[in-house]
Formats: sequence, structure tokens, C-alpha cells
Amino acid sequence: MKNINFSICVLIFIAGCSTKKDIVKIEDHPGVTDSVQYELIVDEPGYDSWVATNSKPVWYHEKEYYRTWNVLYVTEFNYRVLNTNAGHPFTEMINYDRQIDYGLDVEYKLYWYFKFIEYKYNTKLYITSR
Repeated sequence: MKNINFSICVLIFIAGCSTKKDIVKIEDHPGVTDSVQYELIVDEPGYDSWVATNSKPVWYHEKEYYRTWNVLYVTEFNYRVLNTNAGHPFTEMINYDRQIDYGLDVEYKLYWYFKFIEYKYNTKLYITSR
């Protein structure tokens, strides 16, 4: 009986380790009305505490400011995922559709995620020429 329990624990551990996790995921949550609400989930150690101490208030810029930068950042981030062997955090594409209005909170959180990546990995994401 102990061997069976141990085997089950090992299998659960292996399955948990082998599943691929997105670092950044934008999830949609259908509301009661016709609108859809989006949530940004960041699975990057240190992100929450860094943002709490380094970001500006959400109202500091307009949504279009965050949106404009996010389009540039996502393009560069996804380029690095596809065309370089940069490694972590450039392992999974960010599924960002510029035609979708994600709302101020998601745009703000995504913008500061990219600022965090620039800080943590000492890199610039927006490069004007290649």
C-alpha cells in the first residue's frame, strides 16, 4: 500500500513538473452581459513585488499610451521567442490581439510586465533597428 501511494505521489509530481506553463497569459472571462472582461496572469517570480515598488499609478498614463507600448513590446517579445535562442523568459509567445480592447487594468499590468523583464534581464525590448 505504501508503494502505491508513493508511486501516485511521484507520478503527480512528474506530471506537475512536465506541464508547460505560460509566463504571461491573457484570459477572457465572459460577463453576465455581452461584454467580456480580461485578466492578465503573470507567472514570473518577483513580478508582483517589483511592480508594487517600481510602477507608477494606473492613472499616470492613458490607456492608449499603455496599448501603444504593449503592441511594440509584444511584437519584439514574440520576435525573440521565434527568432532567437534567448531562453527564459522568451520561451512562450504572448497572445495579444491589437484589435481587442483588453481594458486599462490589463494594458497597465502588461506594460509593467515588460518593464520588469527589461529590469530583471537587463535588456531592452523595444529596439528601433535590427
